Amino acid sequence: MKLQPHIKYGNFMQSIKPLIQSILLLLSVFILNACNRNEFIAGKAFPMSTLQQLMTQNNKTIDIKAKFLLINFWATWCIPCRKEMPDLQNLSEQLDKNKFIIIGISVDEDKNLMQEFLLQHKIYFSNLNDPKQILAMKKLNIQAYPETFVISPDGIIIKRLTGYHRWSSNKQITILKSLYLNKKELSTYKMDTNVDEKI
Repeated sequence: MKLQPHIKYGNFMQSIKPLIQSILLLLSVFILNACNRNEFIAGKAFPMSTLQQLMTQNNKTIDIKAKFLLINFWATWCIPCRKEMPDLQNLSEQLDKNKFIIIGISVDEDKNLMQEFLLQHKIYFSNLNDPKQILAMKKLNIQAYPETFVISPDGIIIKRLTGYHRWSSNKQITILKSLYLNKKELSTYKMDTNVDEKI
């Protein structure tokens, strides 16, 4: 007995239905992730309350009031992150700590790995641990490490950068110092002078 065309078509649609559902699900996740990421770009407010919660969880108090911040998300298993940390330490020594501070946030599941790395490489600027990636992934939707945010004293994101950067170069130090030395309005902080200069 010959199948009618509409029966064949119905069977075909039934067979590809799971595929269509999977594609739609992936598409919705992609769109949601893109929206979350766009929520925390230059000119938008950084989720400072979540940062404060992370400090509490780490039993650490960092005076961030009225200061520029450079927040670097990293992990000990991330080779570019490991390469970047000594540069960030050098940068932290060049900046006025009363006006600009650096905070590292490790996403290592084992806090001991973070602490051992910091001790071994003589990294002294403040570091927090975000093992469940509450701030890194769930809030900021960070997809790759290292990821760095430069933030104004009133909590506005000046720049969001992905990947390794040579933070202790003279050019980088001059650019970041200019933020608090020039005392410009936030609207002038375009950071268009290659703050994301790479080697």
